[in-house]
Amino acid sequence: MKSQFFKGTINEGSNELYASSEYNVEARNGTFVKIGKNEIFYQIETSKKLNLKKRFRSCVDHLTIKGDYSSKISPGDNAKLYFSESEAVSVTKIVDGGKKHQFDDTFHVKGGFLSNTSDNLNGQPTILKVTSVRKDKSVQEFKIENPGRYLTPPENPVIAKDEDGNVIQIEMEFDQAAETSIFERDFKSVHYKDGKTFLHLNYSFPAEIKSGELILSKSVICLSKEYAASSVTGAPCQTCEDFSPINKIPLMPPRTISAHSIYNKAMETIDQRFQEMEKRLTRLENRN
Repeated sequence: MKSQFFKGTINEGSNELYASSEYNVEARNGTFVKIGKNEIFYQIETSKKLNLKKRFRSCVDHLTIKGDYSSKISPGDNAKLYFSESEAVSVTKIVDGGKKHQFDDTFHVKGGFLSNTSDNLNGQPTILKVTSVRKDKSVQEFKIENPGRYLTPPENPVIAKDEDGNVIQIEMEFDQAAETSIFERDFKSVHYKDGKTFLHLNYSFPAEIKSGELILSKSVICLSKEYAASSVTGAPCQTCEDFSPINKIPLMPPRTISAHSIYNKAMETIDQRFQEMEKRLTRLENRN
């Protein structure tokens, strides 16, 4: 496997190196990794996936989650954010059915705060279609043609208008939407305070979204020993898995970010092998 380059975050005293979510890093046991400006190569035990799932509170320009996740979530990470939306499920009462309506007339519900998506930036209100009218041409029954999607649904009594601007008043029941929208957001800064992790967004959330669920997936590199240097965030990292087949001496990969470190590690390995050879020769000489 070739060398891998990525940005990583690790705390002093920890043996878990968290790669930024934009990188998919896999490393076998025995691979070496260089972390930031630290000249020491750390050996890797294994790599795994972190699938973080947390409830969040939204404050427009930042999110908060309970607990300290300042090492697991880093600036630049991209998370999927789920939140509750409402949709119309039934028309419970016709308060004012209007006049001069007919079968198949279409009405658009007004009010509430629509939830927009990348496919529909203006959002989709509830659409009603007339299925029955009285003798005076007032509406008797509706069916829900499109349940709409709302962050905050309209309050009863609800006003709906047709294409000509004719108004009716009805009462409706709204419930949690069967399907949920997903926002993706990058974090520009992360910090921990008073039992919460604050995740500041590069692009703010609608003020009407108060809470939801965060899902973040990223690679975790488990080191064979604790990281002894100062904590780093978003540091450039490089794995080195190219070794000589017999004595496991590190080989210089293309585009290496730290040639002298790999060279020094190779010299240490060679020096150790020479020392072992000298001990064996000394034992053989003593036998003779």
